[in-house]
Amino acid sequence: MPTPRRLSPLRIALTVLAVLVLAGVAAALLAGGSKHHGPTGPRSYLLRSGEQPGYSVTSTPNHVELAAPGFETGFQETLGAPQGRAGFTLIVVFRTRTGALAAASSYLRAAESGARPRKIRPFTVAGVRSARGFTGQGAPVSLANAYWTVGRCMLGSGLDLPNATASSADALAKPVIAGVESQSSRIAAHCP
Repeated sequence: MPTPRRLSPLRIALTVLAVLVLAGVAAALLAGGSKHHGPTGPRSYLLRSGEQPGYSVTSTPNHVELAAPGFETGFQETLGAPQGRAGFTLIVVFRTRTGALAAASSYLRAAESGARPRKIRPFTVAGVRSARGFTGQGAPVSLANAYWTVGRCMLGSGLDLPNATASSADALAKPVIAGVESQSSRIAAHCP
């Protein structure tokens, strides 16, 4: 009978590592085997071209730095559309859900304050419980912004329109609301 071959400690360690890696890959595939295949990192949570109707991504993600408690990372991109229309998409990740909620509230208040003396009108997004937004109509640019949370992530999006193209607060909010609904549907309840 042949003598069994003795495995070196290095070979054993490499075999164990390979098994662990394969187990991790298998677990990830099984977890991702549901209908929803969520984004994989914070940048993938930003709006995609067309999710905010009429707007396309016109920049690469820029890193955002905040001096806020629990801040981990953040990214922002610029959106563009014909006739001088512009917009943005934003994600900021915090250590806790509380940090994300506080940031969403703070961003909304700051944006509303910066929009004055325009006529401010708040709005919500059906189906996205945490989403809060506002429109600001007035010269020289009208705008609409919305901020919302998913777990420990705070997301934001918005647009600026030359005043002549803003027919009503509802028309101004409509693309932002559609963008939030599309983004929310794509990322579901997941946060990186």
